[in-house]
Amino acid sequence: FDFTSGQYSSSSDRRIKKQIEPLPPMLEKLMQLKAFRYEMKYHNPGHDETFGFIAQDVKQLFPSLVHVTQNANTGYEHISDVHTIAYSGFAPIIIKALQEQQAQLLLLEEKIKGLEKE
Repeated sequence: FDFTSGQYSSSSDRRIKKQIEPLPPMLEKLMQLKAFRYEMKYHNPGHDETFGFIAQDVKQLFPSLVHVTQNANTGYEHISDVHTIAYSGFAPIIIKALQEQQAQLLLLEEKIKGLEKE
């Protein structure tokens, strides 16, 4: 976290990565996600609502974005493990899906132009 700019950044230098491979198609998986509006049960005296996903659902589609803290003092009644989501990990997935959609749009444009010529 950069306190001057207020931005979060992650190490992303090619020199510190290995087994670098392009993402497979993501649009279909992304379309299976269900977004929710919800209220946290604990530590939420104002009953504030927020938007997001359910970690257990996300884990089925994108397991690398879900982390489970086992045997932790979570502060939640009768819950010894908590599932969390690395929301920043959705950025490359969303960009990949947008690229897929753009390719589909370009293909449709070509088909429309072909039909208009007929």
